[in-house]
Amino acid sequence: MKFFKFLYLLFFVDKSVCMWNNVFLNNQLDRRSFLTLNSLITSNLNNKVFSTLSPSLNNIEEKIDDPYTHWSFFELAPPPIKKTITKDELEEEINNNSIFSLQIAIQHNCIIATTKEGYRYACLISDKEFSSLISKFIGKGGQLPFYLLPIDPIRSKIRKFAQIFFSIFAIGYVAADLDIIDIDTSSYSSIKERNEAQKFNKKPRKLLKSLLESLYNMTKS
Repeated sequence: MKFFKFLYLLFFVDKSVCMWNNVFLNNQLDRRSFLTLNSLITSNLNNKVFSTLSPSLNNIEEKIDDPYTHWSFFELAPPPIKKTITKDELEEEINNNSIFSLQIAIQHNCIIATTKEGYRYACLISDKEFSSLISKFIGKGGQLPFYLLPIDPIRSKIRKFAQIFFSIFAIGYVAADLDIIDIDTSSYSSIKERNEAQKFNKKPRKLLKSLLESLYNMTKS
């Protein structure tokens, strides 16, 4: 099963992951690489941000009996978010040395904080505030009290694919509902009803088309 997991990663991880692996050599990430890949940290950061962990897989030992720390589907599906915390609460957790890693969520303007117990917290922070948050905890040697993970490349690809797919689907549905393209989007209670409607050309009225016709008639009258 581990073999299939690595094959999955091999085919879906893009070039940015290879770049991350290169800059993570010696457990250090220089400022230029960080800004190039993440584009969220401003120039006031120090030259080192430490991270050697995978942005896609489980990085710490989980508690199998706890659903909020359990990774599923070959450790590719993370556990659910345990709770949502504020920025002040996140800083307090960091000061208490209980945060294991921080990662920007794929939808942006949100940080996923993983505790050392394996719990995942969501903190709604804009991308512009992220750099200032990180800069507060950079030590004199450029070290951080937590791991800083790049945006998950696998889930980013899945999200982009879903956005493109649903955009195309929505455009196609609207075009079909307006009879711009010849596709029947009407719903039927049975296949027999569908065949009879197509045979006798008595298809149900389409919602968008009937709505536009009603608006047109109202405007004309």
